[in-house]
Amino acid sequence: MERVVTVVPDEGLHARPASKFVSTANEFDSEIRVGRADDGEPVPANSMLAVTGLDVRGGEGDADQR
Repeated sequence: MERVVTVVPDEGLHARPASKFVSTANEFDSEIRVGRADDGEPVPANSMLAVTGLDVRGGEGDADQR
């Protein structure tokens, strides 16, 4: 399954929201990957370093793209 969402916080997916995202991803017994909608290869959602390394900014993504 694939879903495109918009990052809501103006500051983007920085340390605190990324930490919550990674913690939530780790609650599932599945492989979850996340990436930028515009480019790049998805990274493991259970890795704080990988998620923050995406450098996602607020407002990025578009739920109507797919």
